[in-house]
Amino acid sequence: MAMRLSRIYPFGRPRPVGRTASCCRGEGGSVDVADIVERFRRAAFGLEDWQDALAGFAGATDARVVHLIGMDRSGAVAFDLIRGVTPDMVDTFVREGGLSRHTNPRTGVAIDGPMLRTVFDDALLSRHERDALPIYRNLFDRADAGFAALTRLRVPGCDAILSLLRPRSFLDSADREAHIIDAAAPALSDIMAQAVALGAGLDRTVRETAELLEQRVLLLDGDRRMVQMSPGCEAWLAPAGPLTMRGGRIHARDAATDRALSLAIAQALDPLQALRPGRRVVLRMPGSDGHDEGERLILTVRAAPRRPSGPLARARVMLSAKTAAAPSAELFADLFGLTPAEAQVAVLLAVGHDSAAIARLRGCSVATVRTQVMALLNKTGTHRQGELVARLRGAC
Repeated sequence: MAMRLSRIYPFGRPRPVGRTASCCRGEGGSVDVADIVERFRRAAFGLEDWQDALAGFAGATDARVVHLIGMDRSGAVAFDLIRGVTPDMVDTFVREGGLSRHTNPRTGVAIDGPMLRTVFDDALLSRHERDALPIYRNLFDRADAGFAALTRLRVPGCDAILSLLRPRSFLDSADREAHIIDAAAPALSDIMAQAVALGAGLDRTVRETAELLEQRVLLLDGDRRMVQMSPGCEAWLAPAGPLTMRGGRIHARDAATDRALSLAIAQALDPLQALRPGRRVVLRMPGSDGHDEGERLILTVRAAPRRPSGPLARARVMLSAKTAAAPSAELFADLFGLTPAEAQVAVLLAVGHDSAAIARLRGCSVATVRTQVMALLNKTGTHRQGELVARLRGAC
């Protein structure tokens, strides 16, 4: 959809405003742009919460929603900061294709809009065109955020955009809003570029620290896209390796393993479960001939260390692995969090012994073995002994 650049400033082009401008004046009074910028700068260095910085912009412009988003050249989200929405609104945004310029004209501003210049909705499409687009009907209008002022930011390596949305048209005070946004945009561009660089450095530090403990580490963002990888992880993604990339996202080649990996990643991304010990998944590496199984990797999936504010680190999930060359009590203990006794029982179950035989081999009562089997069912997420045995053998 062609952008009508002649209509960017329907009430006349605002005067140029330099980076050092400290305030803008209009019918609503003066706005301290320097204060808005400073709050973003403090957030980038972890001295203030990003939500407070976004709130400052919202207060200055009466915006219902403030959204600051950048996507790298692969289409992965480099940063995504938003204020004024609910989780169900975010779900609707994704479902309606909000990141695609074909379904959301506002996204096109981040790609080919004028750099550091405010664009209003009426420069993108007519009222009739708006009404025909599902994302306006199903999200923007229902959220009382049907009108937007947008500006493309200059962030190296990213298509970045600042969007301010509110119920009534920004055209009622377009000159004032354009002054505020245009005055802040250059400094915000610099700040977000610095924040992305700081975030990349933080991700690198997390990876290097984890490597000292576990040697091989793979960092993913919240969408299962790769952020950073230890050199030893290339074999995981080799043509015959246990992991693969589909649509830019990490998956396990084996369907059952991929389900287990998906559950583990979901737990790591859940704020209510992120502090729990990481889930473990077994990956089978190919043997030397490419067909026989080689080493087994116990892959631990946990939330990546991150702060609620501060530099924009992309890594949300950390996958680390250690080798378990053959089925053993140690393998089961690491995989399912078993006690030494439970792990020994698991090994005997996996090779085909029943409870009575295990009791004889371990010199204990059948009742004790049954208690340990109940613990194994609970820790492996299984419900019957046959299912438990299949789960243990599948891990081998």
